[in-house]
Amino acid sequence: HYYTGQATILDAQGRCNECKFKPDDPNAHPPGDWENPVPVYFLAVKPGTTFSFPLAKRRADVADELLDLSREWLLGALCHLGTGAKTNAGYGAFKPIDAQVPKLPSQSRAVFETTLELVTPAFLAGANQQAEDCDLRSATMRGLLRWWWRTMHAGFLDVKTLRALEAAIWGDTNSGGAVRIELSQIKASPPALHSHPHEKRSGLRYVAYGMDEKSKGHRKQRYRLDPPAFWNLRLIARPTQFPNEADISQSKQQRVSLSAGRVLEQAKAALWLLCNYGGVGSKSRKGFGSLVAEQNDLTSLEDCQRIARNLRQHCSMDSTFSTTLAVSPSISDPDVQCTTISVGPTFPEEVLERIGRAYSAVASRFKHNADREGILQSPNKAAWGLPRKIHGPREDGPIRRKDGSYVQNSKTWRPPEWLDFPKRPLNVTPANARHASPIHIHVHKGSSGDFRVHLLA
Repeated sequence: HYYTGQATILDAQGRCNECKFKPDDPNAHPPGDWENPVPVYFLAVKPGTTFSFPLAKRRADVADELLDLSREWLLGALCHLGTGAKTNAGYGAFKPIDAQVPKLPSQSRAVFETTLELVTPAFLAGANQQAEDCDLRSATMRGLLRWWWRTMHAGFLDVKTLRALEAAIWGDTNSGGAVRIELSQIKASPPALHSHPHEKRSGLRYVAYGMDEKSKGHRKQRYRLDPPAFWNLRLIARPTQFPNEADISQSKQQRVSLSAGRVLEQAKAALWLLCNYGGVGSKSRKGFGSLVAEQNDLTSLEDCQRIARNLRQHCSMDSTFSTTLAVSPSISDPDVQCTTISVGPTFPEEVLERIGRAYSAVASRFKHNADREGILQSPNKAAWGLPRKIHGPREDGPIRRKDGSYVQNSKTWRPPEWLDFPKRPLNVTPANARHASPIHIHVHKGSSGDFRVHLLA
């Protein structure tokens, strides 16, 4: 039956005061480092836009308490659930101008809140790649958390099961995710165009390659956000269900219930991995865009592995690690190596400079994909990321000076060669094949202000 309520919202969509729109791109990071994201742009209302939602009694004899209750429910829905598309990625979140945010019902939601601090400069961008886009977006954070979450389970589950479990936690095209992300900037300096150091052999210049370049006579510079910068991150988890693949053969498929607390554990573990081994924005695997979370009760990689194992056991699908199942990166791969290098109290740019000089020295040692010191018999520079070209660089022979002499040795010159890798799609040439480096360099800032470099490969 249909019953008319005692209160009504006069305009169900709300009234927007001076609405302004901007193009946005909510793309998630693909599971494989060799896959290219496909941008999907849409228009979004700019943050800071004010909406009015008029409420009224349906009749004069309706009690005031019912109108107050309706207002509280509406505020709760707008503030905790959001409105419009992509709400789980943080879009459509509201906050009241002249009222307090209603508390979430504790029995249906689990909440984790922390402050994120930017440790090293970040090359952030949106659809326009302008100064106004140079900010950490909730869609970016969600994509990164999702990527690091996969590393917790890859190698234990086949692709079909992993996708089903991922859909239960993070959602897919058929259902919404169980984790909602709210991200708001607390403090940040205005973004600035990045300029390479004048020194040609600068380490910072090396690791920031491509962020300040000339193409056909035009200089292209990326905007970067420098520390100090802070954001408030809020993770809201709800209960969900997982279709246990082991029960598919039964006449009625069994479903495993996942509590809000268990779901939140998964998101917190992914956040710990991001804030200890990952980064945000371009060049994040070379130390840029490193973040630190001020509040998180997890302390080690083993904690994240334990949380992942507990979820699989709860879903009755725990298994031993198998390299054949690890079609995407996994933190449990026996070949994974982690190390920490203490740098001490210094400046973020100095840490990146030292990282760049070390990176450059190793790259020079393995020039042309061979070890100049003769220690390693078969080094593979493809592990540093693709596309990557060795030899050359020109197709028509060694480089000449204006006087006709050779810059390169004409006897040892070899034509350029693009490095390849097994997972390259057949319809993509090695010159256009993408494979992000499996080497993650993260700059961590301790509570006392000292810096450490975390390496994961």
